Amino acid sequence: MTLHLVLTSQTTALKQLERMLAPADSLVFIGDGAYALQLLTSNNWSHQNRCYFRTTDARQRGLADSLQDNIGAIAIDDKKWVELCLSHPRTLSWKP
Repeated sequence: MTLHLVLTSQTTALKQLERMLAPADSLVFIGDGAYALQLLTSNNWSHQNRCYFRTTDARQRGLADSLQDNIGAIAIDDKKWVELCLSHPRTLSWKP
C-alpha cells in the first residue's frame, strides 16, 4: 500500500506510475500534478485507485470544479493530505 505523490504532468512519468500501481495504492495530485488529472481523463487512463487532489493547488490553477466533475477525484485539504501520508506505510514522489 503506497501513497503516490504526483507533482508533475509529464507523460513519461505518468506512464511509469501507471505501470507501478498496485490495487491498494492511492494517488495525490499536488502542485502542477493537478494538470495530470486532466491528461489522465482525456487519455482514458484506466486506474481503480483512490485519487485525490489538493483543493488549494487545483484552485490556484483554475481546475477545482472540472477535476472533481470529470474524473471523480476527491478534493482534500492539507489536514487530509497529512492523514493520507500517515496511513500509508510508503510514499513515492513523482517529480519532473
